[in-house]
Amino acid sequence: MFRKRAARKILLIGDLLLIFLAFLLAYYLRKYSFDFSDKPFLSVWRYLWAFGVALITWLGGAFFLRLYLRHPAYNTLPQLVKIIFIASGTGVIITFVAFFFRELHMSRLFILFFACHIAIFTCIFHMAYFLLIIYHRYKGYNIRSVLIAGHGQQAVNMADHLTAIDYGIKVAGIISMVKKSDKTAIETDELLSEDKIYHGKDGNQYPFLGHIFDLASILENHVIDEVIFIVDSRQMKIVEQGFSLCEELGVSARLMLDFFPRRIARAEVDNLEGVPLLSFVTTPTNQMALAIKRSFDVLFSLVVLICGAPFFLLIAALIKATSNGPIFYRQVRSGQNGRQFILYKFRTMDQDAEQHQDEVRCLNQMSGPVFKSASDPRLTKIGRLLRSFSLDELPQFYNVLAGDMSIVGPRPPLPSEVQLYKRWQRRRLSVRPGITCIWQVSGRNQVDFNRWMEMDLFYIDNWSLWMDTKIFLRTIPAVLSRRGAY
Repeated sequence: MFRKRAARKILLIGDLLLIFLAFLLAYYLRKYSFDFSDKPFLSVWRYLWAFGVALITWLGGAFFLRLYLRHPAYNTLPQLVKIIFIASGTGVIITFVAFFFRELHMSRLFILFFACHIAIFTCIFHMAYFLLIIYHRYKGYNIRSVLIAGHGQQAVNMADHLTAIDYGIKVAGIISMVKKSDKTAIETDELLSEDKIYHGKDGNQYPFLGHIFDLASILENHVIDEVIFIVDSRQMKIVEQGFSLCEELGVSARLMLDFFPRRIARAEVDNLEGVPLLSFVTTPTNQMALAIKRSFDVLFSLVVLICGAPFFLLIAALIKATSNGPIFYRQVRSGQNGRQFILYKFRTMDQDAEQHQDEVRCLNQMSGPVFKSASDPRLTKIGRLLRSFSLDELPQFYNVLAGDMSIVGPRPPLPSEVQLYKRWQRRRLSVRPGITCIWQVSGRNQVDFNRWMEMDLFYIDNWSLWMDTKIFLRTIPAVLSRRGAY
């Protein structure tokens, strides 16, 4: 739920790869830089068993010391101490195994290098991962906004718990589960101050945003990634008594989770630092696959921005030489769950194009709240060429690198367009927007608006790395064909 499992897997896989790198570096450093004997140094295959022992020792030590139990966003210093302890133990165990099985050829200097390299590489990796998380938090990325739907002490306790575990969670506020007419329950709540603020531990403050009946408007007007509903035990008193009776008699008891009507959401059981939660999710939850997707986004964007720099300069020179105004066009767009960010494109219109928006609205060729026109008179000559080959979208790889967008995902809309969305259409904002998606490779502006929205929802509901790969590969011929590009 809060990406802890993905962080564990990333750190574990990274550590194992670094142990292998430490093994190779230690072997060749000892072989070529510290050769004190006339005898030829044994081949790497004779030393390979030491790598196997190191893996077993690392996994065992990590399990007993709970190295990957905590999220790397905090308690980093104890993690580094554990790493150094396990790395030192690795050297000792390899030495013991070599002595016990009479592997007298094993170089003691190699063992020292191996253990030191493991400690250095993995410590640097964990610190770099920690600093990357801190940097993203500072920039406002990877912070999940959570709304607590509850009342009184239980709601505040959950908000304090989410704040304390520090997984990049921000409690947006608390809404009451009681009816609006039940003013007594709210007015007598000692935790709620006169300025409609809930006060938790350590000076934490959580705004009171309204009631459960206001949930639709709250979700539409605030950036909310998740809602946690806290149901009072009195509402399940009979079930509680039945569970207690079964527990007392030693009889197994199960609770059917499918007690809420749902058409899209999938039910998942999570454990949030000891607090069991039943989650209903409509977005992709395979954190390992999402981590691979994000890694590809970053690497590919870096390649495009670095290798394409000369081409970018050529486009910039053509834009500057053929029209007045800036090279880049900056526009506010709506991202994941309504987060607003600045989208960058090469400018393809006249400098004062936005001032003439109302004058050309009659030329709109799309249904719905979006504006698309093949005969837009505001387009410059070079701008029309850039749009026909989608070259104006290239600066958006910076948005991908910054974390506002992904390479594959629904296109980010204007905030003004989002305000005109029907409720079912707003779900396309539940994932990170992208440069290309099913709509881009299926005719783009030739597709009806409602069909466009359905395509984006199909992508969200059926997402996989293989789907991303197919869309990415289909984008190239779609761009070259220029079908629906204007």
